[in-house]
Formats: sequence, C-alpha cells, structure tokens
Amino acid sequence: MSYTKAFSISAVITVLQFASMAALIIACVTAPVFHQISLSSYNGYRYGVFGYCTDEGSNCSKASANYNAYSFQNLRNEDTWKMASNARKTLSELLLVLPVSAGVVFISMVFNIAYGFISSG
Repeated sequence: MSYTKAFSISAVITVLQFASMAALIIACVTAPVFHQISLSSYNGYRYGVFGYCTDEGSNCSKASANYNAYSFQNLRNEDTWKMASNARKTLSELLLVLPVSAGVVFISMVFNIAYGFISSG
C-alpha cells in the first residue's frame, strides 16, 4: 500500500473518530453540567450522565458518578415508568461508560494521527 493511500485512510478515520469523540463529550456535559442539554426528560426533570435538573434549571443535583436517580424516582410515581427500578439502576450505572469511552476514542485518535504521520514519512 502506498504512503499516500495509508495517509488518506488515516485522515478519514481521524475525522470519524473526532466526530464520535465530540458526540461523546456532548453527552458527558449534559445536566447538571449544562442544564440546557439532557439525555432525557420526564415529569419536569432533565436527566444527564452525572445528575439531573428541573426543566427550568433552577434546581440541580450535584454532579456525581452515580447519582442514584432510580431511588429519587421511586419516591415519585413508580407506576408511570416504562422501565422497572432495577433496569433504571443498571442504566444509571452504565452511563459511566460515556466518559471512559470518550477517553479511549481520544487515545485511539492520537495513535491514528501518529500513524498517519509515520506512514507518510
């Protein structure tokens, strides 16, 4: 494979990795970091990766790795949720994968950029 072709493939992959990293970072800065952006909203609350806010943004939880939204939701209308409490608990714990995956994509992008320069040289 020629050096130019390897560099062009590397450039395309780098652009795609940058786009996916940007989407992951946007998902990570959802409520309560920026209360205007949320992963979901329900019954007057906006939920993000690290917490939740009211729709007005006046009352937000502290940003934490596992904010236990499922226990907060159990105090309210349990019957109106489509997912069971244990499913919401698992989902809230899995949201921690987003910042980790953003870091992995960043490291992969750095290696891909380095490969593009090494192969073109």
